[in-house]
Amino acid sequence: MTIAIPAPAGYVKLSPWEGDEGQSVRPFKGASWTVEAEGLTVTVEISGTQSLRRVTRHITIAGAEATTFDSSELRRLAEILLTAAEHADQMDELDGLVAA
Repeated sequence: MTIAIPAPAGYVKLSPWEGDEGQSVRPFKGASWTVEAEGLTVTVEISGTQSLRRVTRHITIAGAEATTFDSSELRRLAEILLTAAEHADQMDELDGLVAA
């Protein structure tokens, strides 16, 4: 008997199922976007893994290598991070998951 598991909401690329510590999982890539504003270029990527019972999403931020920011850059970075978190939460809701 084969169980049909729907793909994670918002996936862009879905890898085949593979074994991980005795559990079947499939990695996926979700949305990604680049934001350029106020001297800051940041790329956001949402990816994760799906098991038979759950979807786990991770948000990767690239391009904000600076360790010091002025207040304007920091506000913009905060907006980018909040947008990424909201997008991941929306995909969790579509998967029927409760956002943490």
